[in-house]
Amino acid sequence: MINIIAFEQTGSTQYELDVPETPIELNFQYIDLNDPFSRRSPYSFRFTLPTSRENNKFFSFYYDANISNSSFNPQKKTQCSLYSDGVLLMQGTLQMYSVDLNGYEVSILELVSQVFEKLKGMTWTELFTNSNGTP
Repeated sequence: MINIIAFEQTGSTQYELDVPETPIELNFQYIDLNDPFSRRSPYSFRFTLPTSRENNKFFSFYYDANISNSSFNPQKKTQCSLYSDGVLLMQGTLQMYSVDLNGYEVSILELVSQVFEKLKGMTWTELFTNSNGTP
């Protein structure tokens, strides 16, 4: 059984999201054989979380345009964990792409690639200098 535990963006409250009945496809490819120097991080393909009481509460009823005080921001990182039969498969960020009356289209990106995204484009000086400017 698949479980997704997601943490509220504005606090430490965690929610067990209702998952779809269809399988969630995961990609665990770490290296592209055509480009051996590239590193990838596991991720899920896009899937739809159903509109349910728990999911609507977690996403602050984001689908409802009449609610103006929604605390969920799809551009803000949302920490989550994906479990299968109690075994942690992936820990990372839940990204919402779209929402309609059928559900919330999301994917999960594991934390490893987020580290590389932050490092990409940094110089050695930027990488090894403290925020106060000291090495």
